[in-house]
Amino acid sequence: MKTIPKEQLTIDCSDNDITKLPFEVWEDDFTGNPPILRNNRLSGVIPDWVFETERWWEHKSVCIARQQESYGYSNYR
Repeated sequence: MKTIPKEQLTIDCSDNDITKLPFEVWEDDFTGNPPILRNNRLSGVIPDWVFETERWWEHKSVCIARQQESYGYSNYR
C-alpha cells in the first residue's frame, strides 16, 4: 500500500463560502500544504510576515488568488 506524505497532501475547499483561513498555514514549518480556497469569501488584511515565507510564494496563486465578487484580501500581492 502506498501512502501520500503529509507534505504533499492538499485539500481543495473551493466554492464553499469559507470566510476565514488561519494565517499559520503560511508558516514554512507548517505540516502539509495550505488548502485550496478559490472562489470563497476570504477578506481582510494579510500580515506582512506571510509575504516573507517561501510557502506564500509557492502556493498563493493556487490557494487564495480568486475569491467571490466583493471579497478578497485588501493587500493580496
